[in-house]
Amino acid sequence: MKANADAPMPRDRGPCAEPEALEVIAELLRAGHSASFTAQGSSMYPALFTGDRVVIEPHPWRQAGGGAGPALRAGCDIILAKTGDGRTLLHRLVGERDGCLMMRGDNAPGTGEAITEVLGRLRGVRYTPASLARRARYALRRWARSRAPNLLKGWEM
Repeated sequence: MKANADAPMPRDRGPCAEPEALEVIAELLRAGHSASFTAQGSSMYPALFTGDRVVIEPHPWRQAGGGAGPALRAGCDIILAKTGDGRTLLHRLVGERDGCLMMRGDNAPGTGEAITEVLGRLRGVRYTPASLARRARYALRRWARSRAPNLLKGWEM
């Protein structure tokens, strides 16, 4: 999920339409302050939706298991980081390859993006009412696919 500036933006504008705002967010995190912004894009569906407000806490970049403080956990932590091509993305940490940390969106294909700088870790989310409704529909569909066939075995209609 690409990071976006705090200002409300029309959906047809690009997710990183305000690179200056992203640099301000990056500087805040580097200085040890938390930052909040509105997430854009569908790469982190169903965990995050466009319009969800995310709070990022600063996190010193280090490999899992080394140094002081909490380690980043592959498969668990959602991080805000810069990639090799200069983009700032909010994606899930998926592991390490060739000495580089890798991240990927939950809804994104492929093996992931190499990280050049970890800016922070997701601390909280304020879901929009629309995303709560979508999340409920998604959970109901998921439940129906996994549980309903077993519940209906033996029933004739």
